Amino acid sequence: MLGTQNSVSWIPPPGPGSTPTLKYSYQNPTTGDLKQVTMNLFCVGEVEDSFEFVLESPVNNYNFNWKNKCLCWNGCLGKSL
Repeated sequence: MLGTQNSVSWIPPPGPGSTPTLKYSYQNPTTGDLKQVTMNLFCVGEVEDSFEFVLESPVNNYNFNWKNKCLCWNGCLGKSL
């Protein structure tokens, strides 16, 4: 378990065709250890739907890619993920 999230930030795409990102952070109040999860969000068709671990670099910094049609503008209007 990575821990309970105690902050999240939205990082908008830097330009057209770029990927937006969510960054979650957790700092253990006892040890002070900081863990971060970066989730890159991709708008794709139904067939390409996936959630994948990419890498841990540096230590305690985890990177994921989330590909889903619901991440497209109005891609899942009226539906939950």
